[in-house]
Parts: sequence; C-alpha cells; structure tokens
Amino acid sequence: MKERTDSTKDPWLFASDFDNTLYFHDGSGFHEQDIRMIRAWQKAGNLFGICSGRSLHHLIHEFQPLFSAAGLTPDFFICTSGAILADGEGRVLAEHPLDPAVMQEAAHRCLDAVMVHNSEELFCLNRQWETFQPVSRIPEDRTFYGLSTWAEDSRRINVAGLPLEAYVNTVTVDYVPAGVSKGTGILELCRILGLDPKKTAGMGDSWNDLPMIDTVSYGFTFPDGPNIVKKASAYEVDSIAAALEKVSEIRHLQTL
Repeated sequence: MKERTDSTKDPWLFASDFDNTLYFHDGSGFHEQDIRMIRAWQKAGNLFGICSGRSLHHLIHEFQPLFSAAGLTPDFFICTSGAILADGEGRVLAEHPLDPAVMQEAAHRCLDAVMVHNSEELFCLNRQWETFQPVSRIPEDRTFYGLSTWAEDSRRINVAGLPLEAYVNTVTVDYVPAGVSKGTGILELCRILGLDPKKTAGMGDSWNDLPMIDTVSYGFTFPDGPNIVKKASAYEVDSIAAALEKVSEIRHLQTL
C-alpha cells in the first residue's frame, strides 16, 4: 500500500490515458514532474489510475517494469476502453466481455489485420504486431474484451448492425461491447469503490478519451489535442503534473 497522510474518507479520483498522455513514445517515457505530482496526489489521500484502450495484459505485465523503474504505482486500471476494471494489483473488479458470435462476425468482416485481447493473452489475425501472437483464426475457447484494427484500415471493417462501440485513437480503432466506454468505466469504478463521481478528473489526448472527459467533473487535454477533445475539456494543460496541480487547487478550495 502507498503511504497516505491525509485521513480524508472522501478521496478524489484522477484517471489518465496512458499513451502520449502519461507515457510518451518519443523516447522520453514517463516525465519526472508528472511522477512527482502523482506521488503527492496519492500521498494526500487521493486515487490515481490509468484509463486506456490497452489491455490489462499490456498494462499489468508488459509495462510493469516501466512502472517500477519510474516509481509509479497506479491505484486502479480501466482497460480496453472500460471493458475491464482492475485494482492496482491487477485483480479484476468488473468485466464486460464481447459476445463470441459478435466478435467472430466483426473479425470476419475485417479484410486486414485485427487484434483481440483478454486479460492475459493478445492475438493478431493476419499480421505480426508487437507482442500479439499471430494466428490465422481467432481462438474460440477464449473470452475476449476488445477488438482493434489499424486506423488506416478501419474503412475495411463494417460493424453496422453489430452491438459494438467504436473508439478512434491515433493508431487504432478499438471495438468493445455496446454501452461500454472509458466514461462508463469511471462511473462503475466509483460505484465499486464507493467514491463520489463528482470528485473525479481525467486527462487524455485523443478522440477515444472523449467519454472519459465528458464523464469526469474536470476534464483535461493538451493544447495541441484534437479540437473536439479541447472543446469537451474544462482545461488545456501541458502535462499531467499541471492537471493534478489544478485539481488539487479545486479540491482545496472545496474544503474551505
């Protein structure tokens, strides 16, 4: 458990997108000032976690060495755009799997590569990509939570009539069960943990973060983010550290 010095029984929750919001792929990785502010936020009795389109497997297993090296210990994970919720140890708190028939039909309609994942395994149909296992067909004896295709290939998958939500980011289009989003993940986590949904904030950089930004009380994005994301956000800042500093100010003012 992380050290907590604030005895408040009503903590705030801050959810951060992972790729190019918290962790940057330009070689800089985690930013030191962000990590310092996250630690201070948690030490004050609040919760910080990751809200991502990535799978639980990615965040718990593949990126754990990066978290450890940076000294970052998230309190929760909202993965696969809200389809899986887990605590900071990776224990699943809630899950919303894809209907197997729907998943197989969606994959069948895709004319190029498609990725599917659950909490422990990653498969890629028709192409090798990162650490996804290349397969010629999607295994039928697994439970899956998300299905993705590359953004440039999205025109090749027609999910019309299927009970799926589609979320676009800069690299992929992610599909999850209808009614599931990063925003529903925030609300569901608040219910599970007994948190006040009015005391929530979040930050993201792309279109798939809109449900989260629309749901939290205080949404943040970068000044160079997509216009629709900036319009939905309460604030534009240049870092997680700046966002946490602003929310800390708001939190302090509300306690006066």
